[in-house]
Amino acid sequence: MKLAPQRNPNSDYPKSGYFGILPATFTVGGGTVKDQYVGDVSDYRKYALLRALTKDSSLNLGICWILTPDDGGNDGSHLQYLATPERWKPQDPELFDLLKGVVQLKLETNYKRGAGSTGERDEGDGIWGSLRWLPKIETSGVLGSAQFFNEHLSDQLNCRRGYIAKAKNLFSQCDLVFFDPDNGLDVPTRPKGRRNSSKYLFLDEALDFWRDGASILIYQYYPFQHRPTFDKRITERVAAALPGCRIILFATANVLFILAAQPRHVQHFMKAAGRISERWPTWFLKHFPFKVAHSLLRCSSLSRAGA
Repeated sequence: MKLAPQRNPNSDYPKSGYFGILPATFTVGGGTVKDQYVGDVSDYRKYALLRALTKDSSLNLGICWILTPDDGGNDGSHLQYLATPERWKPQDPELFDLLKGVVQLKLETNYKRGAGSTGERDEGDGIWGSLRWLPKIETSGVLGSAQFFNEHLSDQLNCRRGYIAKAKNLFSQCDLVFFDPDNGLDVPTRPKGRRNSSKYLFLDEALDFWRDGASILIYQYYPFQHRPTFDKRITERVAAALPGCRIILFATANVLFILAAQPRHVQHFMKAAGRISERWPTWFLKHFPFKVAHSLLRCSSLSRAGA
């Protein structure tokens, strides 16, 4: 029986998938959202996709974590996949072993910290504690020679502008830029500067990197909407915002990865997508064939032309 995704009251919708939820035996404390999720099943799929897309290539990868404060929820405890390596490890053995080691160290560290606790919560308590775990991923080499932008993003408009400018400068030579917002692309109810707007990437910001010649990969959590309708709408939005892009979609049970490929990268990414379809079961990651994604655009264009 599948576990239904649980809403996090501190965010617009939960981030992680439903594949196994460990008991919440610790209190979640200070840190960052991406630290909160390090090692969970969503992380495994995300890193595996990045590795598959850049394998056997000279593409320079840039990763913008879009770090935000820990949201106080239990997302990030989806770790039971690590207990069934016969099912999960074949997709990317090296990555699986790395994440298992990081999670084990994380749990051991916080168990030791909790053993001396007086029972009163402070900034250092919690399942993730005040230690940062993302650097262990960044320095492991599991994502090759990727460049990482790991500054925090606040909801303040001026801070956001400076944040994007810094990221753009860092990734000026990157061929593929991955944006990892908590929720995904912007929504009308969360304009820039409003509370929790830091949980979203805005398409005009993605356009800045697109104009520099980078292909764009965006993490998008599925909201509680009809999936095919959402896929169609999001594909149209991205294609309209990034002129000349080719959309390739990848999906898990709860997450959509939107790849907007530069024309010069299309052939490489299509080959990578083909390998993914051949090697990985659809329950792990499903590739939306190129023609399917673009049939949505063609239908939409014909509809508008006949209106």
